[in-house]
Amino acid sequence: MEGVGTLPETVLAALGTVITSEPVIGQIRKELWRRTGHDVDPAELSDLIRAGVPGPPGTGHGPRRPTTVVCGIPVGRMEDLAG
Repeated sequence: MEGVGTLPETVLAALGTVITSEPVIGQIRKELWRRTGHDVDPAELSDLIRAGVPGPPGTGHGPRRPTTVVCGIPVGRMEDLAG
């Protein structure tokens, strides 16, 4: 199996788009429901996947620090709530 470093740039560029497409997110949600009984919000699931899927080399996309969510509202950092 090839490593991420050996995949063509075009494949890496399309990976996030393919994985977060509506049909794929729908299938992932169904499988999560089957295995866990949890109904995951499609937008949340897409964001979670995008955070872990690297983009093409040199784009700066890749694993991001998770967003803190307070009362269902995403905030950049807990420090942003102070003040």
